Amino acid sequence: MSNDSVEASWRMPQPSIGDAVLFAPDYNSMNRPMLGLIVSNPGDSAVTLAVMSPGGMMIRSGVKHIDDPGWKQDNFWNDLGVWDFAPVTKSIRTLMEREKARNGRETGTK
Repeated sequence: MSNDSVEASWRMPQPSIGDAVLFAPDYNSMNRPMLGLIVSNPGDSAVTLAVMSPGGMMIRSGVKHIDDPGWKQDNFWNDLGVWDFAPVTKSIRTLMEREKARNGRETGTK
């Protein structure tokens, strides 16, 4: 599969407003992540975060998911950092999916 078709078929995981995420200013790794919160409805390929840092809170817009193949091709995105779901958010989403599958119905959130 070519890089263009991988980029076209990849879809960003869809967070909800208030989800806890990890933010890394270095797009190559999550070695020293900071806690972030999704502060507005996500776009198709990027999010806006309130990032907590030792120096205070900062708003970061246009942040791509760490697995997004698109930012690896375009250097513009490199300076904006990357995000991934925080472990607690991943756990909650897994539990909700299990409950939904077990009950065979929607649980009320995405």
